[in-house]
Amino acid sequence: MKRISCLGLLAGCLLVAGVASAQTSAKSLTQLLKSSFTAPKKFSTLNTLSTSQMQSLRNRYDAIEEARRALYQNPGWVVSKDFAATAAHLKMLGLPMPKHPAVNASLKDKELYRQQLNKILQHESRVLGTILAKKPRPNIPAHLLKWDAAKMLQSQTVSRQMWEQILKGKNSSFAWGTPNWDQVRVTPVKLSESPGDPNYISQEVMGKLTEQPEKSITAVFDFILQEKTLSPQQKQFFMMLIDDAASVLSYNFVQLYMYVFNEFPAVSYDAGALPKANDYLRSYAYTVQRRLLDKLDKTGTWAENDFEFFVETSVYLPAKKAQAVLSAATYLEPQAALWLLNNPLKDETSQKILNQLTWVRNHQQTIWPNGDMSKKSSVGSYFFGAKSKRIRSLLARMDVLNTRLQKLMNAQYQLNHMKELVDKQAKQTRDASHDVPEYVTAWSFVSARKARLQKLINQTQSEIQNIREELALNWGK
Repeated sequence: MKRISCLGLLAGCLLVAGVASAQTSAKSLTQLLKSSFTAPKKFSTLNTLSTSQMQSLRNRYDAIEEARRALYQNPGWVVSKDFAATAAHLKMLGLPMPKHPAVNASLKDKELYRQQLNKILQHESRVLGTILAKKPRPNIPAHLLKWDAAKMLQSQTVSRQMWEQILKGKNSSFAWGTPNWDQVRVTPVKLSESPGDPNYISQEVMGKLTEQPEKSITAVFDFILQEKTLSPQQKQFFMMLIDDAASVLSYNFVQLYMYVFNEFPAVSYDAGALPKANDYLRSYAYTVQRRLLDKLDKTGTWAENDFEFFVETSVYLPAKKAQAVLSAATYLEPQAALWLLNNPLKDETSQKILNQLTWVRNHQQTIWPNGDMSKKSSVGSYFFGAKSKRIRSLLARMDVLNTRLQKLMNAQYQLNHMKELVDKQAKQTRDASHDVPEYVTAWSFVSARKARLQKLINQTQSEIQNIREELALNWGK
């Protein structure tokens, strides 16, 4: 059988290459091939399969497994118009694809389509996996196909028994769970040796950061923000690094890992993909700001360091919430800022405070003609510098996100390049009819992986855009 020549390159870069042997008798192999949707029907007449035929089945298996993984991670993709081309290619391979729901179809119809597609893909993976002696991903539970746009992946947890095993093994790289399903892989972060690099941290600072085995996440974040040798970009990088890992593993595990190995853990896992929401950082920001506003309310003053904490942690709050709290603390009393921090901005009392805030801000020259804010003179100068300080922290956070986005875009570029190579070779092949199944298989694999990658790109771009929009706002008016 003739092949698209660059299929070997694609297989080497994206698929699992090599020669496998069927682990079943000729009779059962024939039955399995007959029950396959995607295997060429003429295979069923063979008692044995050649190396090229086994590779063809392996390519189909990997493409279908990638589609199942994308379905699990991003169920919304398969009921969107972006799935149409992939569905057509899967149908060309022989899969009996169900009718794709219309864009305005009901949630029930879309859920039914996902369940039908899941059943077909699972059947094919099971058949091909038996032939190839591979273990496909377990079936996707029905409740996980009930897609919710606000749905977040469940965090993995680590038992105390596993902690002890890690301690005994003294190996900073390890994994657990089922491969291609819920496996979690942990490796140490490769830090830079250049002091000017965002992912550089000196051994002295790292030692102080990890010297206590029971240091709370609040204490760790406090330490990073107070460390004068770290730049704003470095602070953002390390805080986000800890938050990403803790969102998957739990902070207790991350804290133990850092203490044992004196390194930061990097996490990848099959149940989904980073980045996730800044769960720990957002909780930390609320805790710090409540504490400082309480202090301001009781003592009427802050130290310069208090204000730095307040502004730097505000970047982890929703932009409108952060701006409202900062403005209220500037022009009103701490209790007003505390109310806005602790309650929805749409709350009736919150709206009254915001209206009052607007009025005071518009009449500040009349209220404080000499610029001396009654009862607030001790902190007024700090708060009027909030704009520049918050912008500095936001820019540092955006630098880290831009670096992350660039890595995702590079991966996407490589996938696009692979597809272009396959497309080009397919057009140049004289007897392309023999190569169509292999082209379709490669295309299906790449499109499914791109769907998963695109979700991460969208999430990161959205966060960057939110920061850009806030930077464009005219604060203080």
